[in-house]
Amino acid sequence: MIHEKIYLYPNRKDVFLETYCFERGVCRKSDAMLILPGGGYSYICDVVGEPIARAFAAEGFNCFVLTYGIGDHARYPGPLLDAALAMKYIREHADRYNINPEKICAVGCSAGGHLCGLLGNMWHLPFLSETVGAPSETFRPVCVMMIYPVITAYEYAHPDSIRMLVGDHPTGEELTAVSIEKLVSARSVPAFLFHTAADGLVPPENTLLAAKAYHDAGIPFEVHIYPFGGHGIALGKKETGTEDAAVAEWPRLATAFCRRFL
Repeated sequence: MIHEKIYLYPNRKDVFLETYCFERGVCRKSDAMLILPGGGYSYICDVVGEPIARAFAAEGFNCFVLTYGIGDHARYPGPLLDAALAMKYIREHADRYNINPEKICAVGCSAGGHLCGLLGNMWHLPFLSETVGAPSETFRPVCVMMIYPVITAYEYAHPDSIRMLVGDHPTGEELTAVSIEKLVSARSVPAFLFHTAADGLVPPENTLLAAKAYHDAGIPFEVHIYPFGGHGIALGKKETGTEDAAVAEWPRLATAFCRRFL
């Protein structure tokens, strides 16, 4: 397996990709997965980084885990620009990693799920192309998987994540700009959503709000709400903290959803 650390800015060490890619001996080109860990935009949660990469590698994806800007670098649109740069890097180096540049998906947990939603709904906005210096299609994932995601900046918000993005005194415009349910449009990519009803940190209403938005926009989506398990259940396996046989099925289900569009 090719395991490298790739810094995305020449003068910053806090934003980088880690690769979990098969050696080039594989005959066909692999699909790719960009992985966006959670952490409330204040830290990067390792338990939903490498373990998620290994889970999707087992499903046949070449995986790229992004450590994006947090803390002082979390102010919107900073993390979104980091994710766009990551997509640009993956596409530009598709031959090196033996991947199909037209078949890149993205998955994120919690705040990483929110960032995943931003990417899947805002990839086409001109400011991304102008800032990163690449055509909009460069940033478009084929589909996104939002796992117990932060979605809204309004009722049912996770206040700490939203505060990191827009500060203590945001305007209505700033809140709308980071509320996924307000961003879904005809140009949004298909979405897989998973939450637990028992999530006491990021209420499951976040996922339900997103599902309604995708439904209203006519964008394909799939939703799973599991009855048990708190926030951060990750893979539902011992290696990521909490075992739950039902939850442990989500990478397989998400892969099956994605394969419909790859």
